[in-house]
Amino acid sequence: MKLQKHSGMVLMTSVILIVFVSIAVLGTATFVVARMKQVENQKIFAETVYLAQAGIHQALHDFRFHKLTGNGYFSKGQTNLDATRFFVLGANDADLLMVDTSTADLGGGANKDIVNLQIQNATNSHTITIDRIVVAWNNSVNLRSIRINGLNLWSGNQGSPVDADLSPDVTLNATSSIYQIDRLRFQNDMTGVTATAQFWMTDGSSKTVTIYPASNHNDFNIIAMGKTTVSNIYRTIQVTYNALTGHIIDSQEINVSLP
Repeated sequence: MKLQKHSGMVLMTSVILIVFVSIAVLGTATFVVARMKQVENQKIFAETVYLAQAGIHQALHDFRFHKLTGNGYFSKGQTNLDATRFFVLGANDADLLMVDTSTADLGGGANKDIVNLQIQNATNSHTITIDRIVVAWNNSVNLRSIRINGLNLWSGNQGSPVDADLSPDVTLNATSSIYQIDRLRFQNDMTGVTATAQFWMTDGSSKTVTIYPASNHNDFNIIAMGKTTVSNIYRTIQVTYNALTGHIIDSQEINVSLP
């Protein structure tokens, strides 16, 4: 009886020990697998931001290269670096609208006009369209008309601010063409004024620019997403580039997944 009891205790202890070891081994294996997955995700996390940065550099290179012989532009869309890694360049219409205020001036009879403003589409990938312009200024003079590329697109007699619905809309083709904002005509002398224009695009995006006095404004935004086909992880960077100075003036990571 004592031998049987002793054998039973040994058997029970062995079973408990086996269960304990199994749990320990399983826990260790689970930890190792989780840690390996974490390391792999960290690697992909770093790799995707490098891919996004590569996209930004590609867009700026293309813009500067084309500017050597004309007006700069870059192409939106996906670029595959190999079978598993790629970046996507994107932007909304307002991001792509460039408003050059460097030669803004007063003109017309008795300095009633704000003149010498230029606009451009920063990409050759698709057209962008201006639906309306909200103009604001800091005196009591009324706005009478807006003329773009030889056409009078709005007329009235209103004080600041004016929500000018352009008719027809202004479409900037998928080229590097420059379009002229010929004039914003006011009722009286605009000497000493500060004026802004908020350009509302047909995709619902907008951009606000100080249109007078003159400044070194001629910016566009680029959004670049880096991704791999082996993971759902992505990183996206947005950069603002000034085409007049040739400098990046703002850069930040944003939580946006491009198609």
